[in-house]
Amino acid sequence: MGIIDLYDFISGVAKNLLEQESRELIDLYDSVEELGPNEWSNRVVIFANEMLLKDIGIQKNY
Repeated sequence: MGIIDLYDFISGVAKNLLEQESRELIDLYDSVEELGPNEWSNRVVIFANEMLLKDIGIQKNY
């Protein structure tokens, strides 16, 4: 998946999240130009992993 595809995908996902998570994802979505594609995609991965862990009931301890 290219960066443009990922960017478009995120806009659709944000619509289906709870308000807090949606806000966090939209803030991340809006920061692509500021962060650059590499750092931006790294942060998308971190966000996705945190959401997955939260979904299965594991809280990060760091």
